[in-house]
Amino acid sequence: MRPIGFHLARAVLIAALLGALPAAASSILVTIDTTSLAGTTADLAFDLVNGGAPANTVTISKFATDGTLGASSSKGSVTGSFPGAVTLSDAAFFSEYLQTETLGKSLSFALNTT
Repeated sequence: MRPIGFHLARAVLIAALLGALPAAASSILVTIDTTSLAGTTADLAFDLVNGGAPANTVTISKFATDGTLGASSSKGSVTGSFPGAVTLSDAAFFSEYLQTETLGKSLSFALNTT
């Protein structure tokens, strides 16, 4: 069973991505207060599913946390890693960047879509 922080973080990320995708290009700053989950290990999953033409990308940048980053993995069309920028494209049907983190009090990042 995954920690509640995982489900909370995934729900916020999905909502942010769904809200951003219809726009031609946009930037969203996401800040999550994880104070109540501090010390909990969570998996942060950034997913992109092929949306057809035109090609779509999502770049996650300005990632900041007072927690501790653990291992990361990716599948599909993904470049980069945290603490730098990560770009997912829909060249593959399903692209995912998975980052393990021991949560601190907050995490934030910018989402840029095309």
